[in-house]
Amino acid sequence: MRVAYVIFNLRVGKGGHSFSLSATASSLSPDLSDIKIIDISQNDSFVLSSTKRACYERIPYDNPLSLLKRLKLELAGEFDVIHCFDDFSYILVRIALIGKKLPLVLTKCGGGNPKYYFPNSDYLVCYSKENYKFFLSNEKHRNLYLIPNRLQPLTRANKRQLFEYTHDFDVNILCVSRINTYYKLKIMQSINLLKLLLGNGIKASLTIIGTIEETSVFESMVGVGKGLNVKFITEDEFTKEASSFIHYFDFVVGTGRGFMEGALEKKVMFVPNTNTKYPALVDHSNIEYYSGLNYSQRGSLNFDPDELISRITLLFSSAEEKKRYIDFITNYSNENFRLDKVKWRYLELYRSVHGTPNRFYLLNTLVGYCYFLYRVLSYKYKFRIPFFKN
Repeated sequence: MRVAYVIFNLRVGKGGHSFSLSATASSLSPDLSDIKIIDISQNDSFVLSSTKRACYERIPYDNPLSLLKRLKLELAGEFDVIHCFDDFSYILVRIALIGKKLPLVLTKCGGGNPKYYFPNSDYLVCYSKENYKFFLSNEKHRNLYLIPNRLQPLTRANKRQLFEYTHDFDVNILCVSRINTYYKLKIMQSINLLKLLLGNGIKASLTIIGTIEETSVFESMVGVGKGLNVKFITEDEFTKEASSFIHYFDFVVGTGRGFMEGALEKKVMFVPNTNTKYPALVDHSNIEYYSGLNYSQRGSLNFDPDELISRITLLFSSAEEKKRYIDFITNYSNENFRLDKVKWRYLELYRSVHGTPNRFYLLNTLVGYCYFLYRVLSYKYKFRIPFFKN
């Protein structure tokens, strides 16, 4: 079976949905005869272009008409299934292949439920229970699939710089995050967690690995962490494969895919929480709640900081308690995060949609295309309309 994977990246394709596409394509490649990855972007993506056994093509989006022509040329007649990993790529493919009877699959890679617009899809895969439950109530999405698993076994890389920085501390915290306004909460709560540990006599450090997308946010966070054991690492050699350095750390403050990667590496896991100063320690009592939100920053459980530090202290004072936690997080991540557990579901989905063309929704598609144009232009010319979320 021949499958094309399509994705839209406004910036460089090294966010979670690019890693998830790459992992999915790589995992399924032994069972597929041909794989192509089409990256609608102004920049080449190391993540996508290095996907094993896949042909990578990048199509610029600066000229919408040329973009649609290239998409039609690359996709028409060659593939049995086209699998899109975001709503914009799905809309563009639908327009480019109008009149063609090709089955399309759309994956919603987490995020909040759409408030104003989302493309109608005949075959929709959801990573989060939050999205899955939302779309179940919408009859325009006929076939829904909840498949949160999106990881392959992680590779481990060695960097003397990281070893030298972490080996003198009792607890090393890692936060992998793009540095922008949206993820400021995650970074701020990671620093607060470090302060909590230091204030309770625990010799701890925090390393933040991520690309600087907003200089003002970066400078602000550097200021907040000044005088503490906080290190920012923003070089490409670290950010492009940050998951390969998780093994140097003890705690991980993560969201979405990053949370899953930390759990797969058997770390003590935290997730940002909207109504507290500190991130929440994720364990058997709350993991299903945060799982329902795709381990996003939208969680809002209440907890006492004193209770948090006592639970952390217990993890490191009791070998039995630490083993119990690691066994729990390992078993949970193996079952719910690894792609090899769900390969059969994707292959079954592709076989079921093969030869079944999607319905075409004219008005829904036109609205989506207008939204795509707004998104590109607002990014290029630095403006926004309050009604829309950039």
